[in-house]
Amino acid sequence: MNIVFNFICIVTFSSMTLGCFTKMQPELVTHMNIKVNGGDDRLCANQTAIPIGAVVTYKNGEVLETWTEDLGSRMGKLSIEEFQWSSNLAMIDSKGWLYLPKNRLSWLEQDVTVKASIPSRPEMVAEKSIPPDYSCHATFDYSGQPGYASSYFSRNGQNGPHLMVSMGYLKSRFDRRLVLLKIETAQKCCADYYVIEPSDQALVVVADGGKGADGADGSDGSNGSDGRSGTCFWSDDDSDNGENADHGTNATDGDNGGNGGNGGQIEIHYDQTHPELVGLLHYSVHGGARGAGGQGGTGGKGGQGGSGCNGGQDGSDGQNGLDGRDGDDGFFGNTGRVVVVPRDVSNLFSREISQGAPIMTKKLQP
Repeated sequence: MNIVFNFICIVTFSSMTLGCFTKMQPELVTHMNIKVNGGDDRLCANQTAIPIGAVVTYKNGEVLETWTEDLGSRMGKLSIEEFQWSSNLAMIDSKGWLYLPKNRLSWLEQDVTVKASIPSRPEMVAEKSIPPDYSCHATFDYSGQPGYASSYFSRNGQNGPHLMVSMGYLKSRFDRRLVLLKIETAQKCCADYYVIEPSDQALVVVADGGKGADGADGSDGSNGSDGRSGTCFWSDDDSDNGENADHGTNATDGDNGGNGGNGGQIEIHYDQTHPELVGLLHYSVHGGARGAGGQGGTGGKGGQGGSGCNGGQDGSDGQNGLDGRDGDDGFFGNTGRVVVVPRDVSNLFSREISQGAPIMTKKLQP
């Protein structure tokens, strides 16, 4: 009797993930569709990547879906690589992530179309067209990196960056009020563009300092060895002294905690004909938290002196090693600075306007 195991087992050492994909049986598929963002089919345009997958239904009613990285275990899931994928704008990787173009002006208000098919069943195709959602946005975090608890890298957190944030309105084909948020920093070659439809959800730009690393704990001292007892001979007239014990070794000190990085600077440049733009933006330039000092190690215990025999002297006990000193806490980073600058929108977005971006250059009607 032949037994077929319909599993594909994979070990991924980089993420320490062990799991078995269920092998798809294409001949049993009667229906398939595409699932976006866990099933709510919401495409948040300001995210870099969104989970995407395929769902198939067998003749017996069994439903199987592809594995995406956000689901955790692969057990009982299909591999996304069993399908052929294409999109008019996005790229889909082997972990089930749909990557959107970073320049959101290049596909402003365009639907993202995704198509999936089964290679051995070319007639079995699913296609979904998803409009971009500009109302889902949250925090754009450019904070400095935390310090490293390593002797090879700085324990201090990095300072927050100097950001230039430019804000203006965009022309919408659907009469929506869209805000262009352009963020530039010296650490990146190109500006980041985000398109925002104002909502109840806060819009936050963060340039905090990085947290200082906690200091490493000191190592405990080693215990001293016990002294050897004296040797007893046949004759009671012979005595033998016990050996002295070894001293415990001293512990090492805890490392000092790293300092938090200083908060960065945010320059907010906005279309001067629309001062309400500034009120849409929340910001944070807090100094980084300090790292805690490491605890000193515990000194090793002194050994016990050996016992004398036949009147011999006992050996001396070893002394305890000294405890290590606790490391000092680091210092909090200083708070950064925010500057607000009204600008003529034609100058503020001159490059984008010259490239055909639909920047609103006239005052919006209330």
